[in-house]
Amino acid sequence: MRLARLWATVIGCGFVVVGVLRFVRLEGVSGWDVPEPVHGLLHLVSGALWLAAAWAYRGRYVGPVNRWLGLFWLVIGVVGNLGMLERVEALSFDDNGVHLVVGVVGTAVGWAGWVMRRVGRPSPR
Repeated sequence: MRLARLWATVIGCGFVVVGVLRFVRLEGVSGWDVPEPVHGLLHLVSGALWLAAAWAYRGRYVGPVNRWLGLFWLVIGVVGNLGMLERVEALSFDDNGVHLVVGVVGTAVGWAGWVMRRVGRPSPR
């Protein structure tokens, strides 16, 4: 559970920062010279959900949130790498590799806690 909460806290903070910065034009920074409000909104919402899951109710819902948000970003990364988002201007992200990594790690961390609880439980007597 600690790893899941740590992951959700770190990635949540990062996603909130990236989400805010996606609304701002950063000249001289490759891929950030044009604001991407849809991309920024996706990052803000995901970051807020990760942070809420990590800290609300002592992280009770951090596992499912890690699994679902991880799966969401994994799908975004795969679909983006296949070039399926290029026709939609608001969704043509240039950082699909990062989305893939976040998706794989988030999903793995989310499932790891679930598996460890199932395997680590003593049998009922």
